[in-house]
Amino acid sequence: MALYKQIGTQYGVVASYWKITDVSLDSLYGTAHVVVSGYYDRDARDNLATPLKVLEYDVSAEMVQQYFPTSLDIAQVYEFIKTIGDFIFAENV
Repeated sequence: MALYKQIGTQYGVVASYWKITDVSLDSLYGTAHVVVSGYYDRDARDNLATPLKVLEYDVSAEMVQQYFPTSLDIAQVYEFIKTIGDFIFAENV
C-alpha cells in the first residue's frame, strides 16, 4: 500500500510515490507519530533508493481516537494521512 501524490522536493524533482515508513504510538498520552517517505516512483522504492523527501506528523490523542480507535491499522493510517494538507487528493496505489 502507498499513496500517489506529486510533491516537490528540495532537489528540484517531484516525489510521487509515498510510503508510511514509521508509525509509533505513545500509549501513555495516546498520541501517535507518523513518518511518510517520498520517492520518485515505485521502482525507486522497490530498489531501496533513499527517499527524496520525508514528512513527519504528530497525531493528537483526539485524532488517534477518531481515526484509529482500536489499533494502528496501516490502512487507517493511510486514510488519516490523506486528510492532511500535503496529501489531500492523494490516490491509493
